[in-house]
Amino acid sequence: MDESAVNGGKPLSEVHMNAHGFIPKTLTRLLGKVGYNSMEAERIEEKGYQTPHKYHPLTVIDSLVEKLSEPTAKRSVAKQLTEMANPAFASSFMKQAVKHLSREKY
Repeated sequence: MDESAVNGGKPLSEVHMNAHGFIPKTLTRLLGKVGYNSMEAERIEEKGYQTPHKYHPLTVIDSLVEKLSEPTAKRSVAKQLTEMANPAFASSFMKQAVKHLSREKY
């Protein structure tokens, strides 16, 4: 088991082991590449590994910031921002975003 993904808490591989009874090789490989989010692991564990799991807004923001380092994502965001100039689209988007963020589970 690759424990290099530890960051101030239990490695995600241990969380997976507790939830499912095994650690996939792919998970170990991915954790070595992308790192470990101890806050989400602790939140999942506190809730008894129940799904669906709603990610913390900071985790979502962190993921979006990381994604914006990719050229394709930057172009996509630029295109989507131009769509927001349409008042009907912007209104619909904002209503859906508020509904999505305020619900308890995904």
